[in-house]
Amino acid sequence: MTIKAITRDRYNKPFTENLVKMLYLSFTISGNVYAVPVKHIEESIQLAAITRIPQMPDYVLGVMNLRGKIVPVYDARIRMGLKSNFEERKELKELLKQREQEHINWVTTLEEEVQQGKPITVEKDPCLCNFGKWYRPFLDELIEKQKQTGNVDNVFLGVLKKFEKPHKEIHALAEKADTLVKSRKTDEAIELIKQGKLKLERLQKLFSQFYQVIDEQSVRDIILIVNKKNMQFGITVDAINTTVEINELQDLKEENEIVEALSVDKNYTIQILNLESFWKDLAVHKAG
Repeated sequence: MTIKAITRDRYNKPFTENLVKMLYLSFTISGNVYAVPVKHIEESIQLAAITRIPQMPDYVLGVMNLRGKIVPVYDARIRMGLKSNFEERKELKELLKQREQEHINWVTTLEEEVQQGKPITVEKDPCLCNFGKWYRPFLDELIEKQKQTGNVDNVFLGVLKKFEKPHKEIHALAEKADTLVKSRKTDEAIELIKQGKLKLERLQKLFSQFYQVIDEQSVRDIILIVNKKNMQFGITVDAINTTVEINELQDLKEENEIVEALSVDKNYTIQILNLESFWKDLAVHKAG
């Protein structure tokens, strides 16, 4: 992306024309695209062992040993007032554990209704159970995100897609059981429940596999090592995109401590991150 050059002057006046083009590294945080000048980037690494520091702001993850040098690491999401990747993954696992238990209860209820010859009351439509209501929109959003940015964990997406068939098959049992019970074919309906338990086991294995994939995502978390004003530190990002040539920046309509400018393309907007915002408040914190 090449656009006309606009930068701030050294007196912090509004952005003015500058003939020097700048190369930026773009990356994604919580679905939004950000960038910082390549000249400030030292390297990107996978999340390593981090030592917590007491009495620090919550966005300070701690410090890490980078080839013998102690480097502070900041969580960009928390600094922006968002949920950390850790919290999002924790909430996702908790939600899915509830959905898994609901399907265990679903099969138990279906079995009781069949054995007692009662009308089948469990949800027959896989799109209308709590898992179904969550699953399709979540999956569609991930697929669309993959098309647009490519920043989707393929292992995560691959396991998620596997849920569709066994989930539909389990709910289809209710319709079949209802027909058999109404026809007073109780023995056939009970035999059908045995099949349902096997399908439930396969679904539960998928849930377990998905929990594992969610946990393993943390190993692939990325830390961007940057250096601004001789301050070396790391910030977490969701995914690194590409380098872009930017030579036009726009002022923000509203003051923003984290973002200092925008680069607006016809396809998307890149927010230019204010690197100093990660450590300048830290001095105030220490002094306080």
